[in-house]
Amino acid sequence: MRAKVLCLIALAAMTACDSMNNDPQTAAGQQAVNFSEAYFNYHLQRAQKYVTEESEHWISFVASNINEEDLALLNQQAEGATVECIQTLLTSDTTAVSTIQVNHFLQLGAVGTEGQWIESAQFDLQLVQRNSRWKVKMEGPLQSGKQSRD
Repeated sequence: MRAKVLCLIALAAMTACDSMNNDPQTAAGQQAVNFSEAYFNYHLQRAQKYVTEESEHWISFVASNINEEDLALLNQQAEGATVECIQTLLTSDTTAVSTIQVNHFLQLGAVGTEGQWIESAQFDLQLVQRNSRWKVKMEGPLQSGKQSRD
């Protein structure tokens, strides 16, 4: 229990430091990673903190589509999804696109179908800066642009 508390404190400190980073490209990329680690490990309440206000309903939509079979699959996994930021490009002073690679994650199935484990896929995340903080802007549940064959 104590180790979990210390990990949470360290994570909060890293997030706070990253959001104050003077390099906007690095800060945007780190927020993309923070969001993705929460989102693809289905810590959706935490993921919601990294999205714009108008994107929050997409997090709720994903949460409402998790079924008992998905929960059983998630509970069986030994390790969570891992995330790496491939690149972040600033498209203006207040917008960016981060390409992230996510490894070993559960892709939810359509209603009535079982989710499936995806070994590796890439996603492009749109980010906007609001009140000096980078936030992910979702226009729907995340869709992979590229699935890696590694």
